[in-house]
Amino acid sequence: MSVKRYNPDIRKSTSKPFLLYIFIVPFLLSVVVALFAMNIKAFILNCAIFLLYMGVLYLSNRGFKNEEEYNKKILTKAPKIPYKLLSALLLGIVVFSTSYIISEQSILKSSFLSIISILGYYLYYGFDPREDKLPNIDGVSQEFVLETLQDATQKIEFIEKSLSGIDKPSLKDKIENAINTAYKIINTIQKDPQDIRVARKFLIVYLDEIKTLIISYKDIDSEYISEDTHNKLEDLFDDIQDRFEKELIRLKENNILDLDINIDTLKIQINN
Repeated sequence: MSVKRYNPDIRKSTSKPFLLYIFIVPFLLSVVVALFAMNIKAFILNCAIFLLYMGVLYLSNRGFKNEEEYNKKILTKAPKIPYKLLSALLLGIVVFSTSYIISEQSILKSSFLSIISILGYYLYYGFDPREDKLPNIDGVSQEFVLETLQDATQKIEFIEKSLSGIDKPSLKDKIENAINTAYKIINTIQKDPQDIRVARKFLIVYLDEIKTLIISYKDIDSEYISEDTHNKLEDLFDDIQDRFEKELIRLKENNILDLDINIDTLKIQINN
């Protein structure tokens, strides 16, 4: 059984720069034609524009990757660097340069084509997300929420990577079950971070203990670990799994309680 991160709200970005890759063909052909014609000036200019266009592709790919990561997360900050915007502006420079320098069109026409290319990029791909997806919780900073979730996720990822060193299938399965439940807890907290302080203590303490146990286990040759020790470890992870399940139920019950309170409040307002 493999560990799967529990995240039912993942939305995959459908925007991919396939169209931009199609337009790389004429830029590449212009370089080849200038080379075979032994036109050094045209070759240098076309190479420079081709490299700029490669920059457009690079920035676009970075932008799409950041956007996909942004869409995957329930709570996150907007990307710091607007790669898609920078890519669109660089595309405008490429189009202007091609029109004005290579094709020797007027500044007015070249500028018009440049603006059209930027507008077309925006209409087809859009620009970078600019709004943070962070909650407003009384007495808790947004940075605290993000740091807590990132810390817990990093610990789980470390545990996931360490599972390859555990050759006892039954023990490995129990650790994987605990990790999957921990991911569910993180998802529940993301949807309602009100209990972040209590949940943080719970998550961090238990995940630290799991890390310590796995590190200690891997430091010992498996042949020196007795069956009795394996059984104790499996019982321990059964207990951890049970505690994770109870914490998950507690968090979900709090959500239901909050919903009941909101419904009762709404009824009172309607009656009044």
